[in-house]
Amino acid sequence: MFGGMEDGDCRFDAYPVNEGILMTHLDGKKNESAEEIAALKRRIRELEKADEDRRLAENALRESEERFRTLVEHASDIVFRTDTRGYFTFINPETLRVAGYSEEEIVGMPFSALIRPDALDRVTRHFGIQYVKEISNTYLEYPIVRKDGRDLWLGQNTQLLFQEGEAIAFQAVARDITDRRHAEDALRDSERQYRLLAENSTDVIWTMTLDGRFTYVSPSVKALSGYTPEEVMEIPFHQYVVESYVEPAMTELAAQLAMSPADRARSMTLEIQQYCKDGSVKDIEITACWLFDENGNPVGVQGSTRDITDRKKIEEQYRILAELFELSPLAIAVHDLEGRFLYANQRLLELHGYTREESEGLRVQMLDTPESAALIEDRVREVMTTGEARFDVEHLRRDGTRFPMEAIAKAAKWGGKDVVLSVATDITERKRMEEALRENEEQYRLVVENAEEAISIAQEGRHCFINRRAVEIIGRPREEILDTPFLDYVHPDDRKMIAERYRKRMKDEHVPSVYTFRLLAGNGSVKWIEIHVTPISWLGQPATLNFFNDITDRKQAEDALRESETRYQAFFETTGATMLIVEDDMTISLANKRFEGLTGYRREEVEGNRKWTEFVEKEDLENMVARHRLRRTNSDDVEKSYEFRLRHRDGSVKHILLTVGLIPGTKQSVASLIDITDQRNADEERRRLEERLQHADKMEAIGTLAGGIAHDFNNLLMGIQGYASLTLLDLDPSHPHYERLKRIEEQVQSGTDLTRQLLGFARGGRYEVKPTDMNEIVKKTSSMFGRTKKEIAVHRKYDRKLWSVEAERGQMEQIFMNLYVNAWQAMPGGGEIFLATENVIVDEADAQLLSVIPGKYVKITITDTGTGMDAKTRERIFDPFFTTKAMGRGTGLGLAMVYGIVKGHGGMIHVESEPGLGSTFTILLPASEKEVVTEARESGTIAKGKETILLVDDEGTVAEVTGELLTSLGYSVYKVGSGQEAIAVYTMKRKEIDLVILDMIMPGLSGGETFDRLKEIDPEVKVLLSSGYSIDGEAKTIMERGCNGFLQKPFHLEQLSSKLREVLD
Repeated sequence: MFGGMEDGDCRFDAYPVNEGILMTHLDGKKNESAEEIAALKRRIRELEKADEDRRLAENALRESEERFRTLVEHASDIVFRTDTRGYFTFINPETLRVAGYSEEEIVGMPFSALIRPDALDRVTRHFGIQYVKEISNTYLEYPIVRKDGRDLWLGQNTQLLFQEGEAIAFQAVARDITDRRHAEDALRDSERQYRLLAENSTDVIWTMTLDGRFTYVSPSVKALSGYTPEEVMEIPFHQYVVESYVEPAMTELAAQLAMSPADRARSMTLEIQQYCKDGSVKDIEITACWLFDENGNPVGVQGSTRDITDRKKIEEQYRILAELFELSPLAIAVHDLEGRFLYANQRLLELHGYTREESEGLRVQMLDTPESAALIEDRVREVMTTGEARFDVEHLRRDGTRFPMEAIAKAAKWGGKDVVLSVATDITERKRMEEALRENEEQYRLVVENAEEAISIAQEGRHCFINRRAVEIIGRPREEILDTPFLDYVHPDDRKMIAERYRKRMKDEHVPSVYTFRLLAGNGSVKWIEIHVTPISWLGQPATLNFFNDITDRKQAEDALRESETRYQAFFETTGATMLIVEDDMTISLANKRFEGLTGYRREEVEGNRKWTEFVEKEDLENMVARHRLRRTNSDDVEKSYEFRLRHRDGSVKHILLTVGLIPGTKQSVASLIDITDQRNADEERRRLEERLQHADKMEAIGTLAGGIAHDFNNLLMGIQGYASLTLLDLDPSHPHYERLKRIEEQVQSGTDLTRQLLGFARGGRYEVKPTDMNEIVKKTSSMFGRTKKEIAVHRKYDRKLWSVEAERGQMEQIFMNLYVNAWQAMPGGGEIFLATENVIVDEADAQLLSVIPGKYVKITITDTGTGMDAKTRERIFDPFFTTKAMGRGTGLGLAMVYGIVKGHGGMIHVESEPGLGSTFTILLPASEKEVVTEARESGTIAKGKETILLVDDEGTVAEVTGELLTSLGYSVYKVGSGQEAIAVYTMKRKEIDLVILDMIMPGLSGGETFDRLKEIDPEVKVLLSSGYSIDGEAKTIMERGCNGFLQKPFHLEQLSSKLREVLD
């Protein structure tokens, strides 16, 4: 005890206990008990024991820390510790090595000094959050700067250390991840470059899953198809591609997968067709390959798509131009600079009396007379220097007779070599004519009139003489040609040149006597004309004698030949067919890339090494060799296209359509091979579709006739309706004729109903289409029918969530009323009708069977318990004018109209029936996503106006009566009978005219063309379309281009009044 302290009645004694002082309290009366002393001693022993345990623990901790320090000092990871302010308190050697600092330099340095400046905010924010939120462990990747200035990346785990619940330090273990970060950056750059390449390629790059779903599509798909990449990825492959190409494409992919690992990894090329967003179809070339996982299992397809539509068109143009050369009435040839013919068309050979076989080895010098042959070298030099030369030349026929020709020669390239392209015309008639003109005027007129070359005499801007051939070329009546300035028939772009040359020639100034221009022919076509002009005197006045010919074919041939070399090369490699060049001994000298896919052989293996016959099936070989021999002797007697069977490298046999022809001027043949194996498999399907197509064609033809009759009948009814309405306006209802005129209006309405049936059957008879609730129409029509036919029990079953249908309500009501009446007539003793509606989805397979487009449909069924029909009646039930009813009880148009209306709405109707078992009619109508439109009731009042209206109608009666109706309503009216007149009047009166009422069917400018011209003059023009046809077809397209309304003929005064105010207001 160190001593005692007294304070009043209390005393405290102090004892030394393990560096502390134990204070005991003794009361002031020194009443110390034995129990208290014993307890105190026990407490002292416990404290001494705790102190010993602490000393042992501290020793153990020091040993543990020594072992930990040894481990950290030799660790390959970076280990350091900082206080909560971020200053280093411990660093292992690896930290010093990585940072490049000595221990003296780094001790006391803040951790932030090592962090690269651009990352400092991010790192300090990270550890600040860890400290504030007391997060025990975190991971962070960040860059540091070594002492030597180099950057390093660390991946660091950081532990927040606590003492007595308070954060006191950060302890970190990190690793150098610089190499990994560089690899990741390189990978990202590579991916970025690949995506940049894909997204800037004109080809469409894509990937697809095994079930045909696109997982990536490059942006260039928008230019190809109109779809965005996101839209394409929502469309499965089998819907994106034209149906007939889906199965062949998938078969080809599957066949590739069945090959060896090395072969199946190669890409394949397919030519197919795809749909575009606007509904059009494009030819495309797909290059695709399989994608495999690390185990070699296929996981998808990667490919690219290229638009080859233009290439296909070029191929077709090339074929047509090749035929054009052969069919041309002009002599066309290509020869080298020494005069050897490389190509000569049939006309050249005929003119000179040679067959195709005899033409081999011909030279220009052999066809020219000795006098003309002497000039060949100079003419070739002129052509190669100036590019073109024109001259007359005398030629020899094989029998030695001479005849004159006029030739145009141009420099060109053929197989990369300089050649001369010549187009020549036999001018024997012209030469003979010129001679006859000098000898005898009467003979001249006879020869001129019947000459094969067009001849005219022009004076003061008009033709004063033309022969028969000139009339044929110009394509107009002789009197019209003579009465019209000849510049009126010249293309606008050439008129200035013709007029200027004519003016100079009349002043004896020098102008070329031979030139070409474009002529506007009477049939609307543009023809190229070559004319030879000679100044003469005619009836004592200056004039020109003109010889001209239609050289349209020649111009096309010249243009085509110049481009043929380039096109041929591109065509050969990019055509959709396999192309071959075959030598006379059947050796393949050249093959395009598609040959490899067709045969399984590489081009390098075949070209110059293999004969074509090695690929032909033995059964077809003899026939092919015979055709080849015959083609060498007389190519005209051999079909250019025929089929044979080809054996693939893998042993499979393909059906091939071969088209082959000789290359002019050589002993080579060019062959085109198309794999038609899939077509053979489709023959049965084609035969089935042909029967349905024939039926559809018949119905379409009759429908077109019915539509035309309805249109003309509506125009007649318009006159009757209009005059009846006008007369009624002038009569008091008490007048004796008033009721008779009302009866006329009723009869006109009956006639209108008949034309509605005809237009309905015509499948063009929709008037005003709106989203419609078919449940409501079925309910309304069946209730109306049931009230009148009490002997028929009607049962109804509705789909309460039925989709809407875009339909013309009146026609829908006609459909169901006709079917109800048809069922009633089949149940003379009464019976039952069962009606049902439901939503259905038609898939692609069912759509082909039903002849509809796949998608959502509303299905309505009408079943009766009547007498039913036999098969013969079922086949003709929808034919117009077919009826089983007695004379006078039916027109035979009812079900034909039903068929036409349903088809006109894009739907399908089908009947099932057996004698004695009743009938079931099933109707499918395309569903719409639009909300149902509630019809507004007509007010029945007549609204008048004061505006000015331009009325355009070529039917005189219709125009007259409509004009009077408009006048009676208070409007001012301009009436014209054609589109041309309408354009002229509107141009002058556009500020005065408030509305144009436009007929759709007119001679000259049609309603659609007139509408477009009016819109060009005034984009804000208001136009009301009026027609005896319905709003489908051309009328619908005009409405879509911005027309303000449609008025069906015949219309009565109230309808006209209401529609006018609807448009004008």
